[in-house]
Amino acid sequence: MTGSASFTFDTAVQADPHRPRFHFLPPSGWMNDPNGLVYVDGRLHLFYQHNPNGPFHDRIHWGHAVSDDLVHWQHQPIALTPTPGGYDTEGCWSGCAVVHDGVPTLVYTGLAPRQVQCLATSSDGLVTWTKEPAPVLGEAPPGLAIVGDPAEIRDPWVWRDGAHWSMLLGSGVRNGTTDGVDGPEGVLLLYRSSDLRTWAYVGVAHRGRFASNTSVWECPNLFSLGDRDVLLVSEQLEYKHTYVQTGRFDGRTFTPAWTGNTDHGSFFYAGLSVLDPGRRRLLFGWIKEGRAYDATRPSASWSGVLSLARELRVAPDGTLRMTPAAEYAALRGHEHALGPLRLDAGARLGVPELQGDALELALHARVPAGAKLSLLVRTSPDGQERTVVRYAGTEQELHVDTTAASLATAVTPECVRARHASDGSIGLRVFLDRSVLEVFADDRTCVTARLYPTRLDALEVALEADGAAVEIDTFRGWHLRSI
Repeated sequence: MTGSASFTFDTAVQADPHRPRFHFLPPSGWMNDPNGLVYVDGRLHLFYQHNPNGPFHDRIHWGHAVSDDLVHWQHQPIALTPTPGGYDTEGCWSGCAVVHDGVPTLVYTGLAPRQVQCLATSSDGLVTWTKEPAPVLGEAPPGLAIVGDPAEIRDPWVWRDGAHWSMLLGSGVRNGTTDGVDGPEGVLLLYRSSDLRTWAYVGVAHRGRFASNTSVWECPNLFSLGDRDVLLVSEQLEYKHTYVQTGRFDGRTFTPAWTGNTDHGSFFYAGLSVLDPGRRRLLFGWIKEGRAYDATRPSASWSGVLSLARELRVAPDGTLRMTPAAEYAALRGHEHALGPLRLDAGARLGVPELQGDALELALHARVPAGAKLSLLVRTSPDGQERTVVRYAGTEQELHVDTTAASLATAVTPECVRARHASDGSIGLRVFLDRSVLEVFADDRTCVTARLYPTRLDALEVALEADGAAVEIDTFRGWHLRSI
């Protein structure tokens, strides 16, 4: 990442051994949801929820960065700052960016403490932004028992729909019923406008719940991929996942045919997509911290990371496919390759050439019933600290286990077990970036994890087989350069 004269990069922050090297994050402070992804003149503008004053969520601003290649970023001046005494005095919350009649426009939720929908425009190339004097939408629609006091309605997703603009807002109702179970459920509210300033309420476009403790659906995305419509929703109070449904949107309501999860870990949230100039649909998410706030995070002076870009497509059966964007290959150093080879049950193969904490690893293997194949990263020589990516042939599950990743106590370990049906083979892409791990299995099953080893020698990479022999067809790895 490169900075301008307006940014000061704290030496201690940059030297933090857990701070990622090839994922985007601000110079310091707090980051959460990606916002307002938009291409203008071939460049991708990223806005994001940001507190420049510390590694905690408070009076949120909109940070801003721009990229020519998805990989390298230039920090820009902060786009939105809460206006003292204004309709967003307590925070400029999530939203999107569009270009209306040639004018770049941010649509976002302001907090004061009501949640209202707001507009800001730029006339100087997306450098500075002028807010509308009043919210463009301030009242809840009639006839709905919206959760919260004040009502929780937020995170506008806006798109061009013929001659009009359409907008989805995330919300929740107290008196929902899903599958015969009463209780709060998420709703998406649909509006239309001709000018982005005057909005007419159309109705509830979709409702339901993914987790048992649903309160609000937030950060909605709705777009078409091939002959399917795709909906992304993140869900409070669970606060762990961005869910995906494919189906049909008829202009008023969305009807799902398939439901899945963009990521099975607990750290990928508030996913936001964008259509690039090559017509690829790219997805980014906020990777949350796994360190306890009152212990490690304040001394780190930063919190939150942007995920790598995932190219999305829908398979013929309606399920979602996610592939790391091809641009990240530009960060690769020399390739180290193994295989084909056989790992007998109980065998362990170290790969000293790939020792490190900023890596891309790719393998294809045949794992029969009764066998388990493990890829170990950030492993100390005695195994005291280790992170394990495992495929279990009998269970047909992908496991990502960080329960032994760190000797520190102020971290959140987990062992994710995600169903991953297979014909006996598995293809893995793994991106390790110090404290961030992103795992892709056959472009179908993704797990993002956080790991914070305490030992400086927790850098080893190894392969292990258990239960029965495993055939490794290919294994390749690269050290990845810093951005």
